[in-house]
Order: sequence, then structure tokens, then C-alpha cells
Amino acid sequence: MARDGPVAIWQVGVVGFVVLLSVFLAAISGEGSPAPRIDVSLGFSGYFVPERMVPLRVRISGVDEAFAGSLQITEQVGNAWRGQARASFCIPIDSALGIHEDSIPIYDFSHPLVVSLLDEQRNIIAQQEVNLRDKWKSKPFTLLAGSFDSASQAVGDAVQISEIELPSKWVSYGGVSSLWLGRMSYGLSAAQEEAIYRWTSAGGTTVIFTGSDFFRIDSPLMRGMIPLASPHMAAGERRLSGDLRSGAKVVVGDPVGAPLVIWRRLGAGDVLLVTVDAFSLSQAQYTDLRGVVTDAELLNLNDVARSLLLQMPLTRPGFPTAIAIVAVLLLSLVMIASRVRRGPARGIMLLIVVLACSVWSGLYANQTKQLCDIYTVNTDVSAQMALGYTILSRGYIYLGGRDLAAPLVRVNDAILQELPHDLNDTSYDIDISCDDGATISMQPEHMRVLRGGGRDAARISLFRSGDERVEIDSRLDVALPYAAVINDGESFVVGPIAPGAHEYSLSGATGALAPTPRGLAMLYNAVSKAYDLSLGTWLIAGGVSDSIVDNGNYRQKVRDVKLVLVEGESR
Repeated sequence: MARDGPVAIWQVGVVGFVVLLSVFLAAISGEGSPAPRIDVSLGFSGYFVPERMVPLRVRISGVDEAFAGSLQITEQVGNAWRGQARASFCIPIDSALGIHEDSIPIYDFSHPLVVSLLDEQRNIIAQQEVNLRDKWKSKPFTLLAGSFDSASQAVGDAVQISEIELPSKWVSYGGVSSLWLGRMSYGLSAAQEEAIYRWTSAGGTTVIFTGSDFFRIDSPLMRGMIPLASPHMAAGERRLSGDLRSGAKVVVGDPVGAPLVIWRRLGAGDVLLVTVDAFSLSQAQYTDLRGVVTDAELLNLNDVARSLLLQMPLTRPGFPTAIAIVAVLLLSLVMIASRVRRGPARGIMLLIVVLACSVWSGLYANQTKQLCDIYTVNTDVSAQMALGYTILSRGYIYLGGRDLAAPLVRVNDAILQELPHDLNDTSYDIDISCDDGATISMQPEHMRVLRGGGRDAARISLFRSGDERVEIDSRLDVALPYAAVINDGESFVVGPIAPGAHEYSLSGATGALAPTPRGLAMLYNAVSKAYDLSLGTWLIAGGVSDSIVDNGNYRQKVRDVKLVLVEGESR
């Protein structure tokens, strides 16, 4: 037993050493595999405007590069007095590499935004709350991207960021009144350039400083955007020179009369080119520049969708047929009562008439005559210039007899629900899933209007093949019954646009497009006011279609009002 003592002590020591080593290795392993984490940035250096689309960036760490899951963004809207609603958005994640960027609507600033990282089983593995109270703005603001001289303070209430923070989705600029591009250290990515072009042509305002810094932003897309053709720097000069494009004009000159700020219209928006760099203007010149910069005014189709929805005819049983059934029944009863004297014969005749009218009524009350629960108006404007994009609005009225949470819309790039100040009268919850579908909570007798935008092109090309002929290549599945070509402000009605490539003659076709469907006429008026169609060659075409969607739980009547706007090219 005496010899067993040291052995036992030695064994205990070995076991203890192994345990300590295991704990140490586990600690090292834990330090080598950090817990999943997300770092969230919202808006432009945190600044945003409520009830607008806002850029969201999320960096993921602590997971494998091949991680697959999703980001769940949840927002509580309102308060105890205003009423409350809930909005949630799902963004699929198929890789943990890089920064994940998207565009989301922010409705309110009362509650923190909750961003959660979910695995494939939808378990929360990381979460972050973003405070919205500190940096919200009540109206769109000027955004300065890049470096600027201190004299730029004359611009006023502006937010300055690095150009690398500029979003790559054009709808993310919803809270920006004007975008100023200064001296850039890193330049713009192709996705950022495309987003700026789309936003500007959809109604935004972009100010571009050039001069000796022009090479930092020089690209085919940006060259096509600015008011100067063949831009160049003359030897010994510090300002950008070139030929004025058609419709461009000098709006600010320098003390010696040289062009300092040149303006042009791009689609529905404005581009202002400053011929020198952002460090060559005095404070007074910055003040003059601010005076000629107009605020962005993006095309909004909500009023059109709302008006068309209120004018949409309801599906009802046919009154003439119903009156005819009642009239035949009454006439038959009168004739039987006056002509048939015998009791048994009268009863048999009455039974035959009642059965015949019942069969007639049953045949009439078929599937196509059923009432609809939801009435929907979809208004879409698809524009195609150097790049294509879509502006849309969706209007819904629910006439069913019970509360409904149904998948009503398909999301393009982004969708923003229009909310009233008082949220107490009904439910305004909305849930956007990872498969680009949306579910909206609705109650009977309530209307809902949503708007959004995307990068879908019009899928139609217009080529000028001569003084009096154009070629239109439509890759749409359906024909557009109303169409006109506008050449330097003169309109030519060309009739229906069929799928495929076809030539159309402009000879003798002079006349303004006057679509007879009210919905298309309203959409055409909205577009023609927003876009300058007086220069160049344009195609404007559209159509209206109705359909019935039977989802089993509800029937939906859908009216699609679509307009395409295409800028022409020369062969």
C-alpha cells in the first residue's frame, strides 16, 4: 500500500494535466473561431429621411465563407397614440464575403431597427439594433460625395461622405435632394455609376465637379451623362472644355465670362457640370451654384394608382339578366293563373316554371360572375435610355368580409408602403420574404397604395433608319395598342407595337398620342410632364389589361396599366 501512494499521486497529476490541457486547447479553439457577428450601417453616414428608401450595408464575420442564410430586418412603426404597425424584410445571403448592400424602406424613427442574421434553419445567430433617433432628417438633403473645399459650407445643410459609401441601387437615393460629386480618391464602381445615372434620369439632380479631376470619374457612361460632348482639358487650362450638347446651356459663368456651370436635362432629372474641380470655387461661387441647383423630384405614380383604383368598376351580377329572370317568372305566373283552370295542371305548370327559372339562374351564376374580394391597379412606367429602369405603384382595395393577410404584390427591387399618420383604424403590417414576395395585412373596406422601382429595362429598342422611318424591336410577349414616335418634339402615331422587329413609316402619321383608356391617358400625362421629350427621338407606348386571379381563399381583379418610354438610337 505504501508503494501505491506515489503511483496514485502521479496518476492524479497526469489526469489533472490532461484536463487543464483540454481546457486550454478549448479556449484557444474558441478564440480562433469567434462568434458570428454583423456590423450594420444605415443611410448616408447614418443620416436618412423617414418614409423613404434607405441604403443598408451589413458586414458579416465569424462564419464560413460559404455561409448561406438570410438577414431579417424588423421595424416597429408608430406609438401608443398614433397606432402601431410592423414591417419586416428578408434579404437572402449566399456568401459571407464582402459587404452586403440593399435598399430598405424606413418608416419611422421611434424604435430601433433590428437586424438579425439567420442560418438556413432560420435560427438567429447574430443580431444588432440600430438607433434611428439621432440622425433622421425631416426632408431630403444635399449629399456631398468625395472631398470638397471648406468654401462648400455655403451649400448649407449637407451630408458629406466618401464616394465608396455611395449605394449601388438607384432607389436608395430617395432621401437625397441633390448629389454633388467632388474630388474622388477611389473613383466610382460601375454599379455606383449605373445607380447615379438611373436615379438622375428618373428625376434626380446630380452636380459633377470636373476640371483637372475629370479623369477620376471619366467613363463611357459618365461621358454620356454630362452636358459636354468630346470633353477635354486644353493645355495649360484648369477647366474642362467641349461642345455643348443639344439643349444644354451655361447657367453660371466665371468673372471673365467663361462657362463655370453647364446644365442639361437627362430624362426627368438634371445634370449640372462644374468645369473646374471642387477646390477651385470661392464661397460666393458655391452660393451661386447652390442657387441654380433644383431639388430632385422623382416620378411618383401613387396618385394615378389611387385615382384609377377608385374608378375601377366592381364585378357585379348582370342586372339585365337578373331582371329578365324575375320578369319571366312573374309573367309565367300571371299567365298560368289566368289560363290554367284545373288545380293539378296549374300546380304542374308552376313547378315546371320554377324549376326552369332555377336552372336558368344556376347557369347564370357561374364562376365568372362571382364577386371579387380584392381590386388591384398596377401602374408601371418602364424607361429605356442608356440604362433601363422601372417606376411602379400598386393600389389595393379589399372588399371581403374578414381580415386578410395575403401575398398581394411581387417586389421588383424595392417597395415602400404609403402610411397615414393615424395607424389605429386598420392593420398596416407588411412582410417582404426572401423570395421577393410581400404579404400585407388588410381589413375590409380599406385601401393600400405602395410604390417602388427597379432596374428592369423596357425590353424595346428604337432605331432611326431614315428621315421618315423607324425600326422598333419589341421583346415583350404582348402587343402595345397605343404608340407614338416623338422626333424633336413632333409626334407621329404609329399604331400598335407588335412583338418582334418591325419598321414603321412616319410619313403622314403626324398627330399627338391620345390613348382612350383613362388609366393610360393619366399615366401618359404624368410621364410627358416629367420627361423632356422635345429633343431627340422617343417611343412612348402602352396598354391596359384586366385579369382575374383566383387564389382559393380570395378572388382578385387586377388591372395592369403599363407605359414604356424608349430613347431612340441611330443606325
